[in-house]
Amino acid sequence: MMLAAAAAVSFSCAGPAAEDDPVKVVLTMDKSEIAADGKDAVTFTVTRGSEDCTSDAEIIVNGKVIVGRTYTTAVPGTYVCSAAIDGMRSEEVSFEALTMTVENSRYEKHVALWEFTGAWCTMCPSGYSTMNFILSRDEAYSRTVHMMAFHSNSSGDDVLAIPETDEIQSHFDIAALGFPSFMMDMYKSGGLAEATEFRNALEDVFAGNTPHCGVAVSSAIEGASAKVTVKVASELAMSYRVAVFVVEDHIKAPQKDGMLSHDEYDHRHVVRKVVSSSFLGDRLATLAAGEEAVKEYEIELDQNWDLANTSVYALAISSREFVNNMNICPIDGGDSDYNLK
Repeated sequence: MMLAAAAAVSFSCAGPAAEDDPVKVVLTMDKSEIAADGKDAVTFTVTRGSEDCTSDAEIIVNGKVIVGRTYTTAVPGTYVCSAAIDGMRSEEVSFEALTMTVENSRYEKHVALWEFTGAWCTMCPSGYSTMNFILSRDEAYSRTVHMMAFHSNSSGDDVLAIPETDEIQSHFDIAALGFPSFMMDMYKSGGLAEATEFRNALEDVFAGNTPHCGVAVSSAIEGASAKVTVKVASELAMSYRVAVFVVEDHIKAPQKDGMLSHDEYDHRHVVRKVVSSSFLGDRLATLAAGEEAVKEYEIELDQNWDLANTSVYALAISSREFVNNMNICPIDGGDSDYNLK
């Protein structure tokens, strides 16, 4: 009798469920929004109870069965999806395919360049020099690419390390790049052993991640804290997140450099604090085309910061999970309006 009862509730992906089986077919997606560019894809997973049944299921998008478990489109709109296994059908879910480009944006493109470094890293000074040489040789790059140096304790002591550095490398699956390495706009990454990879990434970011929003940021010190206001104005119907960082320049601290050890190395563009709730930012309301959103922060000042060399970096992250645009301002009395062309 016990075996019979167990058989009554057993199931498999390929076989029909028992009549009294309460387990439902469930369709989930890794994204609720994709770019309508024919490249960005939503990935589906089909489960029944604890079983992954994706390979055995039919996945239906806007009434048509698709091939495989991913879907791309070049047509903007809402896409209604469901899954079916042996006559059982999941509840419907939907995602939005969004227009992600503006033919002639009114905003100038600014790029967030994340450098991963450590005081113990003997090759990191040369990695910085590689980036700085390329940026300084091009006026447009030197004006619109903003470095953010994330220091790590992963392989030695670093007084400038923050815990988020290792979290960032893990999240973006770039830990294998080691140190020194870089990431641009949260999607292009590489090592700094030679210049070609960095130069190619720069060209790709400016060509393939065109702006559709502008960012304005201001900061005013009041007592022991700074009051920061970030504004994002969108040219598309789009949801955004805002990521905010405190960055200090020209910090004198130890650094390995090849066979040398410097006690007072000039560290550039060091991320001192992640101000937003995470490095992935805080969600704003979905904006209509031409609409502006405002987010305010209060930053407790650290007595170790040299405020004359400290700035606030504000990054607007689009629904594609990339930094679409950014801006910076001094933490003490800074006010940077939208960067218009």
